[in-house]
Amino acid sequence: MTHWGKAGERLTTEQAIRRARAHYPQPTEAVRAATEADGRRLWAGGQLRPGRITDALDYRNLFGPEVDEACGVEEPTVDHWELGIVYPTWQQVLALSKLTGFGPAYFALGSDPIPASSTSMRYHFPAAEIAATDAAVMRQFLPEAIAATLRAEGVIP
Repeated sequence: MTHWGKAGERLTTEQAIRRARAHYPQPTEAVRAATEADGRRLWAGGQLRPGRITDALDYRNLFGPEVDEACGVEEPTVDHWELGIVYPTWQQVLALSKLTGFGPAYFALGSDPIPASSTSMRYHFPAAEIAATDAAVMRQFLPEAIAATLRAEGVIP
């Protein structure tokens, strides 16, 4: 996808990354100070937000099968996390945290929706489908996705 600057000028890759980083701000000190225990508590409470996963990956300019591999999952699992249809396990959250440099609690904070066309999700859909997927970068995981993972992890009976 081409990135455009002012008056129809194309942005360089570096300029596009800088623009994306401005759109996805650094975590606050409160987020950085959150402990792993805080992150686990939020994860176990089903509080992770798909959009925060997308934020972190986009901020670090991470996308593609390499992300899935680094998180110890098969393609397209990370895409499913971003869509809110599969809830990651705690070990997967830790791998994602290590990969992105954001603490586990970061993925549970905030709930602003993100249009898919403004994220790396745009690479996963044909142009004709992107408008339909803009609503798909969700604020919350599907309740059944959370329950399935937490049940499999033994967090809930």
